[in-house]
Amino acid sequence: MIHISKAIIEIDGKFLLLKRATTSYPGTWDFAGGKDDPDETHEESVVRETKEETNYKILPDEEDKTIEYIGEDRRVMFHYFMLKKIEGKFLISQDHSDRMWATKGEIEEMDLHPSVALYFDL
Repeated sequence: MIHISKAIIEIDGKFLLLKRATTSYPGTWDFAGGKDDPDETHEESVVRETKEETNYKILPDEEDKTIEYIGEDRRVMFHYFMLKKIEGKFLISQDHSDRMWATKGEIEEMDLHPSVALYFDL
């Protein structure tokens, strides 16, 4: 099973989503985060991945949700973290082509990565 940790970055009712460019599910909107390395905790992973993808330095809160996803070729456990703190200036990674701050209503109409659809139960 693959473990993937995601940062739920929400400010004033809007969630930060990144448009995937070069990775699996290109063109879909996703939360910041990614695959846990074998030697790190889920919290360490979400901090590292969020920094790599957004340049934000975050302090995660306790894990908000854990959801198992069974795809065509793999099983994934998504670990979602709300944040206690966020700092820094946003810089988009080369793995993404765009960013958007979206309400839940707007998110429901977007082309979503499975991690986002599962989090919002869409």
